[in-house]
Amino acid sequence: VPIGGCYRLIDIPMSNCINSGINKIFIMTQFNSASLNRHISRTYIFGDGINFGDGFVEVLAATQTPGEAGMNWFQGT
Repeated sequence: VPIGGCYRLIDIPMSNCINSGINKIFIMTQFNSASLNRHISRTYIFGDGINFGDGFVEVLAATQTPGEAGMNWFQGT
């Protein structure tokens, strides 16, 4: 979700993590997350001259799991 022009809501917790020294970050997404994945991969490149040590950002996508009525998407909390 865009806020303030070129920023997205995900940038607020990402900034908090980076400024707090947390450089190993996992982001869990639900379905239809292509634009979020693109934004993360273009914005947070830890190996690009900035000293983040062995840091990374990894996106963990939603998966289908067997449910009572067959294959259902995880609905979240």
